[in-house]
Amino acid sequence: EWLNSRGAIPRFDRSAIEIRVLDSQECPAADMALAEAIAAVLRAICSGRWLDPSTVAAWPTERLISILDSTIKDGEEAVIEDRAYLEALGVKAGSAPASKVWRHLADAVCATVGTGAGTSSALEVIFEHGTLSRRILRALGSNPDRGRLKKIYSRLCDCLAEGRVFVT
Repeated sequence: EWLNSRGAIPRFDRSAIEIRVLDSQECPAADMALAEAIAAVLRAICSGRWLDPSTVAAWPTERLISILDSTIKDGEEAVIEDRAYLEALGVKAGSAPASKVWRHLADAVCATVGTGAGTSSALEVIFEHGTLSRRILRALGSNPDRGRLKKIYSRLCDCLAEGRVFVT
């Protein structure tokens, strides 16, 4: 059951497959910031903050897959165009980039997000400067070579050792 804890995990006791789409960040504070934000947003959704949870459970999988595929491909820059989905999350727009949707959700539950040491500032870096992969790509530039890769990943190692977020 725990063979591949990074991808799809069968949960036989729940008759479900758990799909993990998060990856580790550059430091524990960033990991905790994302975990806190996700947990707070999920609590809000499950408590019916924006809509009845049974409505969410009834959404067709195909509808959600298109949003997931888009965010896998384009990350925080993916444009979500499903108006009903956005309205269900309290977003008053016909379309919005995933970063704006998450910013809206985190702001809506801000009293419970970012209370740990460094998590508030880590989450702010992610919202302001993009995901870690986007920040790495930006730091590498348009023509990364072996030396540039080594330099950037050395900085990432420093971030991990020092417990700080990576900003280009």
